[in-house]
Amino acid sequence: MPGWAVLVFGSALMLAFYDLAKKHAVRDNAVMPSLFFATLCGSVAFLGWLALQGRLAAAMAVPWPTRGLLFLKGVIVGSSWTAAYFAVRELPVSISAPLRATAPLYTIIGGILIYGEIPDWRQACGIVLILLGFFGFSVSERVGVRDFLRNRWIWCSVAGTVLGAVSAIYDKFLLQRLAVPRETVQACFTVDLLAVIGVYWLLLRRLKVEQRTFRWRWTVAATGVLLIVADALYFAAVGTPGTAISLLSLLRRTSVVVTCIGGAVFFKETNMKRRFAALALILAGAALIALG
Repeated sequence: MPGWAVLVFGSALMLAFYDLAKKHAVRDNAVMPSLFFATLCGSVAFLGWLALQGRLAAAMAVPWPTRGLLFLKGVIVGSSWTAAYFAVRELPVSISAPLRATAPLYTIIGGILIYGEIPDWRQACGIVLILLGFFGFSVSERVGVRDFLRNRWIWCSVAGTVLGAVSAIYDKFLLQRLAVPRETVQACFTVDLLAVIGVYWLLLRRLKVEQRTFRWRWTVAATGVLLIVADALYFAAVGTPGTAISLLSLLRRTSVVVTCIGGAVFFKETNMKRRFAALALILAGAALIALG
């Protein structure tokens, strides 16, 4: 198995734990402060780790034009997370996670159209199997949410997913086309994201969108730290020369396998028998891509 595949599977595992921690953090809780403090904990952990190694100043030293491009990533991701967090609070994690897992479909289209990423036959078969697995999830989950297409939280999840795919395509531009160091991308991104989410929190509070009381939970901090680890592994994979962002994004979203199992174990979600075939397709497709 190539090194980039090991990195992206490690990222997928951390992403699964992140999804489960996020669900626990926002369940019956205020969304924006949960998101803000999770991001704050992750930022402090990552920037502190760089500072202890004496690499923080170098990571943050970028010219202003590049800094502006990095800030744009913070806006994209901040918008994606805000929509996704509201959806996660209102939907079962075994529904929100598969919906978010459809992001690779949009990333594949972007990778082909923008970067000319054409998979070989084995990778193409793996892509088809994984997409069939995601489709199987979407079919099975319709029984779990009344008026599936009329549910505004479903569309919040879709909006967050599309923006997440845009962010993945943008990552390749920053890391491979502009050759911005991955530590610089992640360090600047964590600072910018905190500012963007803080502004969104103030706006939504002023508009009285969020009425629930915030309660601190240990999973708020865990959410931020787990995502930092997942992103560090993912950026290392994206920064590997010659890797296709469409494949990386697809493999990363195999995290849905662990997330759905965790949803059944920790949150007592039902209909798991209908998901086994979809999980098997996703795992088979991931194996084909990793070995391709």
